[in-house]
Amino acid sequence: MVSDILYTNLNIQIYIFVFYQGGECMTRLMLLGLLKQGDLSGYEIKRILEISDAENWSGIQTGSIYYALKKMEEEGLVRQKTTEQTGNRVKTIFSITDKGVEVFQKRLLEKMKHTKTGLPSELYTTLTFVGELEKEEATEAVEMNIKHYERALKNWKQDRMDKEKGQGTPLSPFMKILFDNGEKHIEADIDYLKKVKSLLKDQVYKIKLSREDTNEEA
Repeated sequence: MVSDILYTNLNIQIYIFVFYQGGECMTRLMLLGLLKQGDLSGYEIKRILEISDAENWSGIQTGSIYYALKKMEEEGLVRQKTTEQTGNRVKTIFSITDKGVEVFQKRLLEKMKHTKTGLPSELYTTLTFVGELEKEEATEAVEMNIKHYERALKNWKQDRMDKEKGQGTPLSPFMKILFDNGEKHIEADIDYLKKVKSLLKDQVYKIKLSREDTNEEA
């Protein structure tokens, strides 16, 4: 069931709007989207997110799904459909309600219209003050970041191959451009970090904003 929903039935729009999102709102939206494609247990949802490496590309924490399911059940967005006994474990199967479908479609459209810009905010914030560090420390930190992004790029490409292999058919046009876009973003960040490293090497890094830079025109 997990692989069928993940690779075949999962609406591609879910992946598009969560690409650079996170937080409780996006977790709920992801869960509603998955349940709209078919009934699932909390464990099956967790496995889908783990297999698709969702924590890396969506910002959704897989450990938060059980709390989110409980809250959405209290709000009438999902319901417990059945329970299944597997050995000593009881598995609860959830399904989306009519209210849940209505909320999902409304929130989906809202998020599609107003998604956040996918900028690496932590990276940009820290490099804004790179001149406050010693050259050797700054260079080492940037090199570590480059390796981190190179690993991320490798994993991204591997995820692409895994998804294509898992579904047994070429990626859909929507999924293809999603992966292309993600790859370009990571490559751009790697290129940016290498330029920062080059500036550090040339000792052009003790640059600070002056008072004149921050004065607004009268």
